[in-house]
Amino acid sequence: MAKHKSKSHILIYILGLLIVVGMVNAALIFESRPVEVNDNQDDVLDDIGITPIDNPPQGDFFKPGADFKKQNVLKVDGDVITIGVDCQAIVAATSQERADAINSALQDAIPDRPNVYDGWAAMLDRYDIEFEALAMSSVLTDSYAARAYFVFQGNVLDLDMKPSDGMALALRTDTPIYINMSLLEENGQDIC
Repeated sequence: MAKHKSKSHILIYILGLLIVVGMVNAALIFESRPVEVNDNQDDVLDDIGITPIDNPPQGDFFKPGADFKKQNVLKVDGDVITIGVDCQAIVAATSQERADAINSALQDAIPDRPNVYDGWAAMLDRYDIEFEALAMSSVLTDSYAARAYFVFQGNVLDLDMKPSDGMALALRTDTPIYINMSLLEENGQDIC
């Protein structure tokens, strides 16, 4: 095996680490399947959900339509997160640890020891991986869901992510957070 790894392989390893750390941190239950690492890069990228683009367009990959708007309200009160657009917001509880991570990022507070989100942000920065957008997209049985869009050298990775994890990371990487307006209309409340 060669000592030199291509940037695509580095992306695969780092994003794999991010996913594993996130799953352990969130104590997620998931179905796993082995990914065989081989010499065919396209097979490896396909196995983990990265879509290679032959001639990547310049600019943003996540293009929100009229159904998504950028949040302009984000507050933390204890373990309750309020996120929304103008006077309409979703108010939801999360773990105290996630709430503290979001709050520290909102206040630009530097913790004594970096947390997992600080580590993720440092890895993304170190390997020039752009966290392009977080899109709060739907509600599941008892929680909300979001999509996180990462870009590296024209490769796009669209990941399912807990909104609170995504917010904590997005705030550390100056990533825009979008909310599905239908989700906001159906589940939001007037906060003005």
